[in-house]
Amino acid sequence: MAKDLTQELQGVVEEAHKVKATFKNKVRVKETTKDGSVWEGDVYVFHLLYTTRRPAAAPTTGPGWQLPKPSARDLNAAEARGKKMQQDFQRTSLQPEKLRKAKLAYAWAGKASGGRKPKMYTTLHEGPVTSAEQAVKLALGKG
Repeated sequence: MAKDLTQELQGVVEEAHKVKATFKNKVRVKETTKDGSVWEGDVYVFHLLYTTRRPAAAPTTGPGWQLPKPSARDLNAAEARGKKMQQDFQRTSLQPEKLRKAKLAYAWAGKASGGRKPKMYTTLHEGPVTSAEQAVKLALGKG
């Protein structure tokens, strides 16, 4: 059961934050909510790996014929277009490895009721969230 929950929470973290996650450890947390009830459970901690690399394309062999070589003017125009496209791409593209700083994520399952699947929670180790306890406090509205 615990291994299944670990894998399920890992999938939730990877899907929610669009990263690769690996299990680090499990922390027992006990927290009192605003209404006085007590939440107690395990919070799973995951290491995060951000990547934008795509698999390399398979090499292809060209046809037996060749196109005529472009003129110097055509090469210069193509190079200028390429530089402009590269600048536009760098300005507008998301680069998660630069934008994201969190190295950890916390995830846990809520209480299951009425035969339903428990709600899954996940948050990143950034901003006010510096521990598993803080992650739960924030989710309970105490943060």
